[in-house]
Amino acid sequence: MILLPSVLNWSYHRSYGDAWSTSLNEYIAKVANLARKFGFAPMGINIGTGGEQNQLPRRDHNYVAELRKKLEDLGLTPIPIIGTLQIHADAAVVAKSIEALKPTLEISSWLGIEVSTYNLSLHGRLTKEKAVRVYAEAVARLADVAATFGQRICTENYNHFTSDELLLAIERCGKNNVGFLNDIGNWLLLGEDPVSVTRKLAYRTFHVHVKDYHLQDGVWRSVPLGQGIIDIPSILEILAKTPGDAVFLALETDLDEGDENQALVESAAYIKPLLRLNP
Repeated sequence: MILLPSVLNWSYHRSYGDAWSTSLNEYIAKVANLARKFGFAPMGINIGTGGEQNQLPRRDHNYVAELRKKLEDLGLTPIPIIGTLQIHADAAVVAKSIEALKPTLEISSWLGIEVSTYNLSLHGRLTKEKAVRVYAEAVARLADVAATFGQRICTENYNHFTSDELLLAIERCGKNNVGFLNDIGNWLLLGEDPVSVTRKLAYRTFHVHVKDYHLQDGVWRSVPLGQGIIDIPSILEILAKTPGDAVFLALETDLDEGDENQALVESAAYIKPLLRLNP
């Protein structure tokens, strides 16, 4: 894989968490400045296009075409975050969430890209075995919708499934346009080794969230890349040696306090030399 940098909008959740829909222009400027500062070209930008983190003030074709042109002029490639797929005992809830994702998948096609990411919500009355079955069936249906818009789709795993359960669900769905969004920090929170999981999922990884943590008084505290305990160089080396298309690595911080801009600058400075691992 060719590894390319991006920025996750959640890295500015303390700044924009109550104002996603009015944050887009300022957010684009921040990412463009980071790209210029470090010479990242191409550069990705993860943008909420649906759901609770929607950053689009308008969703009509003309506006999205203008946004696409603006991003292209800045050398930025959008990675849309399209909304949430519900994994629920009530099939109607699942179906409603799939229906709600259709217009955001169309927006992804208007943006001219091929990979969209979605969020996952797992409701508590399902056993894990049942949850895997419901998810496999639901994502297969979502994949069929995504295919009509030329999209490959993937989601991160926060606290829903183990890596083996997630692997089983994606394999069971039987759709080639469904893959993995490997959030390396989330595996640490689940008690799994991010390096081992990266190796396991690399063959079908469509996108990556790169973040770092250290443990403080029972809390995993997000820190700029390279300042925590995750073996990021080994993870990037595994990905770089895996055959496949270019993959964007979204730099992510999830600060409880401190300067989000500075954390991303420090993260970009850390990861830039590591991208030379690319073949």
